Amino acid sequence: MFDGFPFKGALFTQGKMTLKAGLTDSYNSSLGPYNPATAGNNGDIGSNGDISFGSGALVKGDATAVGSISGSGSVTGTVTQGAPPFPTPPTPPCPTGGYTPAAYVPSGAGISYNAGTGVLIVSGGHNLTLTAPPTKYYFSSVTISGGSTISINGGGQQVQIWVGDQLNLTGGGVLNTDAKAPLLGWWACGSSTSKWTISGGSDAYFSMYAPKHQLSFSNGNLFGAAVAASLDGSGFNFHFDEALVEVILPGYGVVVAPHADTV
Repeated sequence: MFDGFPFKGALFTQGKMTLKAGLTDSYNSSLGPYNPATAGNNGDIGSNGDISFGSGALVKGDATAVGSISGSGSVTGTVTQGAPPFPTPPTPPCPTGGYTPAAYVPSGAGISYNAGTGVLIVSGGHNLTLTAPPTKYYFSSVTISGGSTISINGGGQQVQIWVGDQLNLTGGGVLNTDAKAPLLGWWACGSSTSKWTISGGSDAYFSMYAPKHQLSFSNGNLFGAAVAASLDGSGFNFHFDEALVEVILPGYGVVVAPHADTV
């Protein structure tokens, strides 16, 4: 049974979870890359609200909801409705000391970044590569569009990207060159409740912790896990990386300036 967050299963939502199509399953990146032929059945999902399935949804694992579970999807494990509430996921405060300095965000065609406002935009089919160090970046919003990509080269180090408001990854993707979800995490901070959108992208290897945000996933694969206020998934596959059970919520009092690499 799904037993908490982060990250003890493929998906957790504080409110309603809707999976119109796609599947959840599991693997462990510490043991090797994902292989659909040998994928595990620990793609568990849990919600403090309701869970709704479309006809194309398949959960290879357990489904646990404080509310109801409805729809025509398939669950290979245990289905539990009316479960005791999970603890409310805490939202950490945003880092102090300002947004990531411009010196750590390479400039180039299609790349727009304002270190004063923290707004990062990559458009027009271009790529932005963020490297470690620093291992912690902080932006107010991130928009990747028009077939553009953002590449994270952590060199085997864990990289955290903190976002205070909006995240839109559409028509492009996030390439984690380490291809292991525990080495890249998106962390929501502060009080914003904006909608986060991930669609039309390439395979993504990361965890996403956004307990106040509605997440919308469509047409892609996430090799990792997600925590959200609510979730709408359509044609998106969630491959839970069991290595994420070792990842904990970062501590409070986060400082990024001057080098955005110290918690």
